[in-house]
Amino acid sequence: GTVGREPWDDYKQVLSELDLYSPEMLAKPRMVVANKMDEAVAEENLKKFKRKIRKVPVMPIAAAFDEGIEKFKLAIRAAVEEANAEEAEE
Repeated sequence: GTVGREPWDDYKQVLSELDLYSPEMLAKPRMVVANKMDEAVAEENLKKFKRKIRKVPVMPIAAAFDEGIEKFKLAIRAAVEEANAEEAEE
């Protein structure tokens, strides 16, 4: 998060904006990407955040150092393939 803001508050803000824009999007699967994991407070913030959203996968990355990016790409690809497979079954 940005200095003086909590990641949890940012997350809730994004969800409320999504709800205003397109409520049906809230029913879709989601993944949270936690960037800047190289920062000192990141690990503690991530633990707190994960406790608040137990059902949503959280992927830690440090984009500036190219850490976790490949795993993130693979996770997105797998999620899209799973969604396509489910759609094909309907």
